[in-house]
Amino acid sequence: MNITEIKQKIENGAFDKDFSMLYGDVSAARARYTAACDSFCDIFSERDNIRLFSAPGRTEVGGNHTDHQHGCVLAGGVNLDVIAVVAPNNDGKVRIKSEGYDMDTVDICKLERDESEHGRASALIRGVLSRFKELGCTLSGFNAYTTSNVLKGSGLSSSAAFEVLVGNIVNGMFFGTKADEITVAKIGQYAEREYFGKPCGLLDQMASSLGGFTYADFFDPAEPITEKINLDIHSFGYTLCVVDTGSGKVLTITPPRKIDEYAPHFSADFLPLLQQHGLPREFWSANDRTTAFITPIAKQLGIPVNVQADMTPMDELLDELYDHLNDASFEGADEMGNAPDDAEVLRLLAAHIADAPEALRAIPDYMLTEIRAAIAALPNSRDALCALDEEIKRRRLPPHQ
Repeated sequence: MNITEIKQKIENGAFDKDFSMLYGDVSAARARYTAACDSFCDIFSERDNIRLFSAPGRTEVGGNHTDHQHGCVLAGGVNLDVIAVVAPNNDGKVRIKSEGYDMDTVDICKLERDESEHGRASALIRGVLSRFKELGCTLSGFNAYTTSNVLKGSGLSSSAAFEVLVGNIVNGMFFGTKADEITVAKIGQYAEREYFGKPCGLLDQMASSLGGFTYADFFDPAEPITEKINLDIHSFGYTLCVVDTGSGKVLTITPPRKIDEYAPHFSADFLPLLQQHGLPREFWSANDRTTAFITPIAKQLGIPVNVQADMTPMDELLDELYDHLNDASFEGADEMGNAPDDAEVLRLLAAHIADAPEALRAIPDYMLTEIRAAIAALPNSRDALCALDEEIKRRRLPPHQ
């Protein structure tokens, strides 16, 4: 399809259904995509085989930065995105002109890492191309014009959206869309970590690539468990607001490195492996960004957050979690406020699962064997054991792990 045909389709409403789903405001989307096509024509001579691509920014509904610690996250794509008008070329160069920035040019025959390129968009492009090539993609050159309303420094992951956008372009134009959404996200993470020089987790790219509301369990970061959540926050009276305060976001390496310093004090490589009891109260200092790590602790304790059935107000959820983490108020603590031993914790957890099998979603893989034995010891445990087997099957784990 040439550029004139693309613009006519936009004007005639051929993309209105997609625009309505993505943005709501169809008229504004038509104007934005038409303007992007015009800007492409102002810069590049190619007019044929035009493609349109988009990748959204994301927000963390719960679990900010817990992906660094193999935790659980509820994330959502937003209706602010980066879009691209793209056409193939024949000179083996990838040229991406982003609105407000200089042209980035990458030779597809020169994809080696270059530390002098750290922190630049060209590094992300080169990293995405390199990883696709390693996966067997036959690369070719293309020209692209991009424009974004994902505010830079807003915490909506403009860089991840850009990585996913480039991944979608390569996947769609040269790889037959053989890479699924999680693979595209992993490619973006690879580019950011290995080429851009930022030790990021997988949350940002995954949320952008999957879109919508998504639950993700990063206990095994190489194979995260993800589940799409059909949730309309407006039906609960919530609205997500993004405010441009004019300040920047300086948050790159400190959180993952700082939290990594905690784990060895608790004989664990990462936080979800902490013992169910034994968290010193000083860990919950108000200055330690503790709410960012609530989710993996909830997972370790087996406290379910069933977002499909109900939306628990955040303050109530935090109160419940703090109660469980405070030894003296943990269910089963003795008169002196001492936390129960591991066997008692497993018994309490098994009893909770027997009453509410959906709580199994909150149990990490490595605990399932111990949970099975504790559930089996309970009377009338058949239904809970069946639910456990279904959960093991859902996670594609070996039977009776």
